[in-house]
Amino acid sequence: MIEQSAAPQQLSERARGWLRFLHRKATTPDDWSKDGSPSELWDAKTLPPMLNWHRFDLTESSLAIALMAEVTPAWRELYSDMLDRLTARYTTYWAAKDWNEQIGPDPDRSCYPDAFFPAIIPTELRGKYDKPGWANNGAEPWGLEPDPCNAVGALNYKSFLHLQLAEGSVWPKKAHAKGAVEGVQVGCFPDLYAALAANPPDQVITL
Repeated sequence: MIEQSAAPQQLSERARGWLRFLHRKATTPDDWSKDGSPSELWDAKTLPPMLNWHRFDLTESSLAIALMAEVTPAWRELYSDMLDRLTARYTTYWAAKDWNEQIGPDPDRSCYPDAFFPAIIPTELRGKYDKPGWANNGAEPWGLEPDPCNAVGALNYKSFLHLQLAEGSVWPKKAHAKGAVEGVQVGCFPDLYAALAANPPDQVITL
């Protein structure tokens, strides 16, 4: 008996619609420089106060593209072009707008809504502590650092930058993304826990 080969994988109709939208976002001309403005297609409103920045839409969109690329690798050129366009935006002013503009402690820390306490800030620190996501560029001992790529304090920005650079590594024949650090493995929590299994820590803190 001749075994029938498994049906090729394909994107669902919903996924193809999402891909069309991602392609529209990636290829719509816009200006992420200090004097420009991103297209309204990019989300900077969801999940405040921590994730309501344009760069998180870049990263989340890139994750979706990488997953779709794993299902349909024949569209490699399309996916590569989209990922390169998203990554190019990540090193602009608007991708680091919080780091560029949130200098020092938050002047509105005494006006945070009650919903912040104690969900994301201990109640006893009301008015004394910045909300999660506030960049506080200029904090001691580092001082003001204008370049987030070289800034010691910009850990959140740089960690997502490396993730952005490495998105393409999850699908065939694009094993190392343009600009990623050689020898650094990229994965998610299952990969992290597997790597730590021999000597597990008491706690894992993510940025």
